[in-house]
Amino acid sequence: MEMDYTASYDSLTKGMTAGVILLFIVIGCLPLWPAFADQADQQPAIVGILIGLLFIAILAGSYIFSTQRYTLSGKDLIIRRVIKDVVIHLEDITEIRPLDRSELSGAIRTFASGGLFGYFGRFYSTSLGHMTWYVTQ
Repeated sequence: MEMDYTASYDSLTKGMTAGVILLFIVIGCLPLWPAFADQADQQPAIVGILIGLLFIAILAGSYIFSTQRYTLSGKDLIIRRVIKDVVIHLEDITEIRPLDRSELSGAIRTFASGGLFGYFGRFYSTSLGHMTWYVTQ
């Protein structure tokens, strides 16, 4: 029997995601304004397009690897993502417990998203070492 759980975003994730998207739109459009005023110089438009493509790649990459939902089967915990689900065998889990805030003090992202479409990827903390997160709320 499989049980599905939603992976809803907390308020900080919603705000950060909306803010980053808005920031990307503003920064991506800034180089285009001179191109509208002077049609002879197309270089700012090309720069704007390249910046826009980079921002789209960042947003798309963050979204497709973000946690969409969790599935608990009889023997596995499955982290559902748009691309490449993560399967964790229940027998490989040695401990489940709430984290103390002090354990995350000074934690850094080594290759991760810290709020854009959730918290996922590789993190490091001096007290816990290297960690892989698939966290929403």
